[in-house]
Amino acid sequence: MSTEILSVFDPLPPQKAFMLSSAKIRGYGGAMGGGKSRTGCEQIFDYALDYPGLVAVIARQAHTSIVETTKKTMLGQVIDPRLWAPGVGRSRASGGEDYVQLWNGSRIHFIGLEDPLRWYSSELGMVFFDECQEIEEDTVLRLITRLRQPGMPNKAILTFNPGNPGHWLQKWFIASTESDKEPPERTSHGFYKKELWMTGATAPIGDCEFFFAKATDNIHLPPGYVDETLGGMKEWMRRRYLEGLWEFISGQCFFDVDALREYEERARSVQPLLSGSLAGDVQADIAHRIKKGPKPKDDKIRVVRGSGPLTI
Repeated sequence: MSTEILSVFDPLPPQKAFMLSSAKIRGYGGAMGGGKSRTGCEQIFDYALDYPGLVAVIARQAHTSIVETTKKTMLGQVIDPRLWAPGVGRSRASGGEDYVQLWNGSRIHFIGLEDPLRWYSSELGMVFFDECQEIEEDTVLRLITRLRQPGMPNKAILTFNPGNPGHWLQKWFIASTESDKEPPERTSHGFYKKELWMTGATAPIGDCEFFFAKATDNIHLPPGYVDETLGGMKEWMRRRYLEGLWEFISGQCFFDVDALREYEERARSVQPLLSGSLAGDVQADIAHRIKKGPKPKDDKIRVVRGSGPLTI
C-alpha cells in the first residue's frame, strides 16, 4: 500500500523569483534571517524529485559547520525522513561519506571544503554553496566545472552575506567589472548578468542572477528578531547584516586584499585634488612643536607645487 507524503513550502517573493530563475549560476544573499539556506535546500530538493538519479552537493567551508546548520535545515525542515528511511532510501554519515539518497536514486551529499580534491574528478548535476563568503573563488570555480552529469540541470546555487567591497561574490553578481561585456541589469529582486566572465577567460561560464534577501521580508522569523536581535547590533554590523550593505569593515583583517584592490581601482578613476611634495626643515618644526626649539622663521614646512600630468 502506497503512502502519500505532502511537502509544502510557501516561498517569500524573492525566494519564489529565485526558484523560477533559469540562470545557470544563482546567488541569494543580503541580510541575516533572509531565508537563504532554506531557499537553497528547497531548490535542491525540488531538483532531486524532478530528476531521478541526480547527484547533488551541498557545501560549506567546514564539514562541521554544514552538519550543524545546512544539513539540519535540509533534513529537519525540507525532506521528510520517510523519503530516505531504510528500505525506501538510504543514508550514511561515516567513513568520509555524508549523504542521503531518496527512493528515486537521487543522492544529496553534505561536504566540507577543507580538502575538496576528491570532488574535482566527479560528475555533478547540482551544487549548492552555503555561506559562500567563507569559500575561496577558485574552489567554487573548480566545482562548477564538475557540473556535467548527463540529463541533469547542471546549475550552481550560492548563498551568502555581504563581505568587504571588492569581494569576488560582489564582482560576480552585483558590480560591473572590466571582464564584463555588459553591465548587470537591475531586476525587481536584484541583478542579472547575461554573461559571467572570469578575468582572462576566452568564454563566459554562463549567465548569473542575484536575488537580495531581506530579513524584514521574512514573515517566518520569531518576534523581535529584526528589531531587537539585528537592530541591536553595532552600527557596522547592522548595516552589513540587516541592510545587506557591502562596506569595508576595519578589524576584520589587517589587510583585506580584495577591498584594497577595489579602492585602488576607484582611486585611479578619480582626478587628484592636488599634487606636490613636502618641503621645509622638518626637524626644526618638530622641535618647536614639542617645545624643544624656537619657531622656525625660515624654511617653514610647506607643500611645493608638483609637476606632470596629475598636477592641478
